[in-house]
Amino acid sequence: MSIVNSLTYSTQRRDQLSNSRNTFTFIANITVLAVALVLFQIITNGIEQYRFLAIIICVIGGLSSFFYLTTIKEPYLVGEAKRL
Repeated sequence: MSIVNSLTYSTQRRDQLSNSRNTFTFIANITVLAVALVLFQIITNGIEQYRFLAIIICVIGGLSSFFYLTTIKEPYLVGEAKRL
């Protein structure tokens, strides 16, 4: 929560950042619950249920992080600081 205030001085941009963060958090929670529901219906062993759930969620998280790192182009801080 505290990092949003230091990213921008615009209240409108802060609201957009907070809303985006909350939206993606909600989507992530729903995804975990949906995957858990499917796994718990398919697999009967309790330890294997949580093991597969952890592996699937880590893979999804890794893929989404890789997608973010490779597709989002952020401006260089040095160039932005010189412009200001």
